[in-house]
Amino acid sequence: MKRYEELDSLRGLAALTVVLYHLAAIFPSFDQWDKNPLFHLLFAGHEAVLFFFVLSGFVLSIPFFSGTQPPYSIFILKRFFRIYIPYICCIVLAILCCLLFSRGGIPALSDWFNLFWVTPYSNGLLLNHVFLIGNYATDAYNPVIWSLVHEMRISLIFPLLMIFIKKSPTWFVIMVGCFITILELVLRHKFGINNLGLMYVFMFMIGALLVRHLSLLVSFISSLGAWLKFIVFAGALLLYNYSVWFFPEIAWLHRGVIQDAFTTIGVSMLIILSLSSTLAGKMLLLKPVHFLGKISYSFYLYHFIVNLLIINLLYGILPMWLLLSISFVLSVLVSVLAYYVVEKFSIEAGRKLKSIKHRDVIVTSRTT
Repeated sequence: MKRYEELDSLRGLAALTVVLYHLAAIFPSFDQWDKNPLFHLLFAGHEAVLFFFVLSGFVLSIPFFSGTQPPYSIFILKRFFRIYIPYICCIVLAILCCLLFSRGGIPALSDWFNLFWVTPYSNGLLLNHVFLIGNYATDAYNPVIWSLVHEMRISLIFPLLMIFIKKSPTWFVIMVGCFITILELVLRHKFGINNLGLMYVFMFMIGALLVRHLSLLVSFISSLGAWLKFIVFAGALLLYNYSVWFFPEIAWLHRGVIQDAFTTIGVSMLIILSLSSTLAGKMLLLKPVHFLGKISYSFYLYHFIVNLLIINLLYGILPMWLLLSISFVLSVLVSVLAYYVVEKFSIEAGRKLKSIKHRDVIVTSRTT
């Protein structure tokens, strides 16, 4: 099974924009800055999370199309160790830091910043975080986990999704994806049922469809001349940042589902370009960029905890520019430590248990 190293780098760059977004959003004037298209490109936090969902669908579907998919139990075991173990470690740290160091809000900072580390602790909320159940306050301790809740839930059904995708024509998969997205909107606005994540299920499906047609798409983009590739790249960036480039003053064109749909198209184009362009591949595989990709999950998990901790401890003592600089550097250092201590250990443990489980499956199948 081929591993596309360029995609790790893309994930790292997306994680970096999330971190920059969370640093900038502390300021009350952030909403005004964010309307600038060039500024938004560097601080596109929401778009980056959609990037994660499409990438996950892409990467997880590769074994299913290559015929090397593991049994369901092994697939879930691997996802548990890859996502949940690092997640639970960061949640424990976030809760401890919140209980020990929260000021209960800092009025001089943005309303957005003051949404965090102000929710009273409860055992029920703790159980929600541990078991990822219910429609709970995912922003209480570490707001980035909202996407991981959907990632884990979708992982539980992903092998079933792949059975459907492999047996269905592409047009039908897209129709079903549109239907479940509309269904989520109806359930949200008519019945008040929120956070089902059906729209994100569709993004996983889009990632899988990219793998299904990867050879054709890569061949087409590779056949284009340099200028045409640049035009496609520019178009991908424009769609990725649809919210600020296309008629931002027309409200109905910027409902969440419409924005996310165009962003997803932009994400898909960027993924294919990264695998089709020699220049893009070389840039993405530069050692600093690729290393950022390796630590991207820990970077995503821990940066906001570090940010909240530094500001709650040192706001009013050091200037804000220095606080944010310390927060960024410390986030990188903590992420590197977490990658080597938690992530790599968890991945290796998952591989060992997977191999044991796989041998048990083989032995059982031979004796029945």
